[in-house]
This record gives sequence, structure tokens and C-alpha cells, in this order.
Amino acid sequence: MTQPDFGPLCARHSDVLEDGGAEAAVPLVARDTNDYATLRRIVAQARLFDKRGLAYLPRISSNLALMGLSVTLLLLLGNSWWQLLNAALLAFTYAQLGFMVHEAGHHQVFVKRWKNEIVGLLHANLLLGLSYSWWVDKHNRHHRFPNHAGLDPDIDFALLAFSEKQSHAANRYVRFVVRYQAFFFFPLMLLEAFGLRLNSYRFLLRERAPWSRAEWFFLALHNALYFGLIFYALSPGWALSFFLVHQLLFGLYLSLVFAPNHTGMPILDESSELDSLRRQILTARNIKAHPVTDYLCGSLNFQIEHHLFPRVPYYRIPAVQRIVREYCESRGIGYCETTLVEAYRAILLHLHRASAPLRERSPGT
Repeated sequence: MTQPDFGPLCARHSDVLEDGGAEAAVPLVARDTNDYATLRRIVAQARLFDKRGLAYLPRISSNLALMGLSVTLLLLLGNSWWQLLNAALLAFTYAQLGFMVHEAGHHQVFVKRWKNEIVGLLHANLLLGLSYSWWVDKHNRHHRFPNHAGLDPDIDFALLAFSEKQSHAANRYVRFVVRYQAFFFFPLMLLEAFGLRLNSYRFLLRERAPWSRAEWFFLALHNALYFGLIFYALSPGWALSFFLVHQLLFGLYLSLVFAPNHTGMPILDESSELDSLRRQILTARNIKAHPVTDYLCGSLNFQIEHHLFPRVPYYRIPAVQRIVREYCESRGIGYCETTLVEAYRAILLHLHRASAPLRERSPGT
């Protein structure tokens, strides 16, 4: 049985793991296959799966207010350097809308599936210009196989290697980027929004999405409104600048939130024999809770709890965390929680180590 590539798992673990002994402390094989069922029963008995659609009203209202403010500034300011700050505001707003897509996709908002689908389609396709069906398909595969090489689409990037094995397999045309990926990591994040758009259209052209006609209609309406507004309010040069700043910062913001969740945590393969509970916990990293952090991250900083129970609404996650922490401690399961700064440090160190084989070769190979 092969030990997973743990890398720099977590800049600072809870006291379940001893400093410097992360690999030894993380159990590879689960002995009690009922652990997850037991934990889920505890969470269910606490009624933490219960949903209240109206609880999302303040969040949706604040996001729409931010978007309204940005559109108003776009129309009032005209050709001005202030529009670049407005583009940053819109990027922030888009990320917040993206968190709503995430929660609708997990059916966290309403009990009835169709209501969540409507929220998801309106937020993703109409407001963001992204395919809701594509995102749900990709994200569900990630949840089923977190950090599993060859199965998790979130660790399948041509320009990044998350393990030495991926580094060896890097295409010769991108090896320079992979070789120094720790230095290129943050700049590459700026391109994320363009990748999301491209993959959305590819998916809708190749796959039979359940809401295909509605998705294409909302995408067309989004593009007409989005590009129509910026080119109506601004001259072509300023409109292009607004578009680029908006999309680059939107991609950067999303990546800054999502990267700490799993990057640098264990990479699993077919030889890994973790049960569902440990697979979800040991491949995820939490960022310490704080009201500001929770808001900026859309509560995705509770990544361990989210992966264990993806249908729990965001406002119940802190209560779930208390249960999960105690449960992990009682069973000696490593629970990774750190700060954002420490998480980014661990990510860069992991990427640097994963690409080491390429730096050891001659530049021409």
C-alpha cells in the first residue's frame, strides 16, 4: 500500500497532530467504516441540515445592492480612472455571487431542488455569464474524489503540477511554467475567470445540459447587458480596460478563496485506502474563523465541514464545526486549521517541492 504524498500538509495543525509529525499522525486506513454514519447522525439530530430560504435574503439583497451600485457608478463616472476601482468592486461582487452559485449547486438554499436550480441559473448564467450545469458537474466530481489524481478536476491543470508524478508528466511546452510554478502561481490566478468562461461554453456545446435552452438564453442576455453597458458608458479603450481589470480581479479573488481549501493537502491515488470520512477530512484545510474572513470567503473557510456535509447551509456551519472538531479529536483524526497567510505559505512550498524534478533536469529537457 502506497503512502499518499502528504507534502506540507498544513502550516499549523490542531493539537491532534504533533508538530513535525504530520505524516506519521495521519491515519492511512480507516478501521471503523461507520464513523461517517455516526457523525452524520449527530449532525442530523442537532437539526443542522434544516434549511430556511429566507435566511439567504440579506445575502442576496446585499449582493444585488453592490451590483446596482457598480452599475450606477459605471453610468455616472464615465471615462475616469475611478472606473478601475469600480471594476474591482464589481469583481468583489461577482465573487460573492459565485458563492451563491456554489450554495445553490449544493441545494443549501431551499429544500426543493427546483428552487435551488432557479437560484443557480440566475446567479451563474444571467449575472456571472457562466454555465451553472458545467459548474455543478465539475464541482460534484471534485466532492466525490477530493485531491484524487486523475479523478478530481480541480487538480487537473496543464500549467500546474500538484505532485511529483504530475510534474514528470508535464507537457514539454509548459515545463518552464511548471518548473517555476510557485512563482507563477499567483499571476496564473488572474486568468481563472477566462478559463471559467471558456469551459462553460465548451461544456454546453459538448454535453446535453438539463437546462440547456435556459442556459444559452441567460448567457446571451448576460453578454448583451454586460458588454452593452460598458461600451455604452465608456469609450472603447476604457471599456476594454474595465473588462480586463474586472475579469482579472474576479479570477484572482475566487482563486485566493479556493486555493487554500485543498492545495498542498494529500494527493490520493488508486492505492489510497481511506474511508469516506477520512478522505474528506484529510484532503481539506480550514482557515480560522472570523466574521470578516467568513464573509470574504463565503464560509468556504470551513472546508472540512463543507466537504463532510455539503448540503448544510452556510449559517449552520460554525455549529457543525464544533461537532466535527470534537469527533476528530475523539478518534485521533488530523484536523487541519490555519491562517490564510500560513495556508498560502504551505501552498507555495508544496508547489515548489512538487516541481523539483523538473528543476533538477537540464533546461532543455
